[in-house]
Amino acid sequence: MILNNNFFFFNILIKLSNIKFFKNIHNFNNKIMTSKQKSRGEVNFSNIKPWKQKGTGKARAGSKSSPIWRGGGKIFPNIPLKFKKKINKRLNKKIFFFLFKKGFDIKKIFFIKIPRFEYKTFLFLEFLNNLIKTNKKKILFVLKKKKMECMKNIKNINFIYYKNFFSCDIINNEIIFIDIFIIDYYNDIFKNIKKIN
Repeated sequence: MILNNNFFFFNILIKLSNIKFFKNIHNFNNKIMTSKQKSRGEVNFSNIKPWKQKGTGKARAGSKSSPIWRGGGKIFPNIPLKFKKKINKRLNKKIFFFLFKKGFDIKKIFFIKIPRFEYKTFLFLEFLNNLIKTNKKKILFVLKKKKMECMKNIKNINFIYYKNFFSCDIINNEIIFIDIFIIDYYNDIFKNIKKIN
């Protein structure tokens, strides 16, 4: 049973520039850099000593992966950068409310009663097939419990603890189902949002 009634909402004014700003920061924080150089511990060479320490007339050498050898590892290799920009809490709360309300209006976010299936994945799949016909959409379940084993290893389905549910989760998922037992938590948040408006 899907419940989208009896929920507290009021209109909030938010600038279009603030939404663009949030979107840019969200894209920036999701950037993945893959270019990387290898250190002497990562190059694919044997650790065998190339020749004995004394008596050859050559300079001593410990391994082929030494940075002074051709093909050896870098002394200070470049590693992938981690991008992270912060957004202030006041704006973040406003944008979360705006996206939540919009998702609610376009029927992207639903409050439902989620039974406790624990480890029975086939029962959860039956429940899911009654909710939605296609499994190709990216679906998120917002739960009161931190773990729900029956949702593990199912393609395109994720679950999250309700206190870790943020604006980026609304953007990244096509359909969001929220446990009806935490409706009061969101009601309290949106009633208090007048203070930051």
